[in-house]
Amino acid sequence: MADDVANQEQPLRVEAVGIPEDFDRIHGFCVRRMSELKPLNVEAVYDELQNLSVPDPMVPSLMQALTDLQKVQANHDRVVDIFNGVNRHAERLATYSKLLYEGWMKFSREKAEGNRKGESGLKLVHWLDRNADVQTLLKASEKIQRNLASKHNKLSMQLDCFRQMAKIQDSSRFGNVEPNNSDPPQDFASPAAEETLPKLEEKKYLSRQTMGQNETMGQNETSDVFDVAPGS
Repeated sequence: MADDVANQEQPLRVEAVGIPEDFDRIHGFCVRRMSELKPLNVEAVYDELQNLSVPDPMVPSLMQALTDLQKVQANHDRVVDIFNGVNRHAERLATYSKLLYEGWMKFSREKAEGNRKGESGLKLVHWLDRNADVQTLLKASEKIQRNLASKHNKLSMQLDCFRQMAKIQDSSRFGNVEPNNSDPPQDFASPAAEETLPKLEEKKYLSRQTMGQNETMGQNETSDVFDVAPGS
């Protein structure tokens, strides 16, 4: 029962901001909210992002494209996870940095607006510096995510080209009806050969039948004109 009460959403309320101590209380609230997030090591994430890029191969091949495609997909999934984690930090940090920066100017004793902004910026320098680092990291992870997605599309197109080339090669290997002795040995265990061989045998049979009929008709038509000995 106690855990259920603790996990309930806290009611929204309006904070009092009449005295400088109110700013300290609100600042403490922002710090607690940021500490609820998983710690974000900006430099460590940068190092990991650099290792997630996939360079283009010097000599493209079918096996290399398959290997790179699997690697790109895995790296892209990891970058998406990184982006989602960084984005949660970035959204909350940007909101609280702006809140504290603009909020302090209410309590500043400076008269000129420029002086109030300057004082607020100096007071919130750590928040603003952290916010800049996280926003830059967010943009970097988003850029790498787009690059990996583009490379995935490129590799998919390469694989399609390799498949089309394989189909053309199979067609050229099994497309002749009467292969001569100089033809290279065929791989009759392949699915393409199993599908093509019955058609080839049918064409051979029809060709032999047609040649036999033509030969018989030719002998009958020319026997009255030419003196042709039987069996010649």
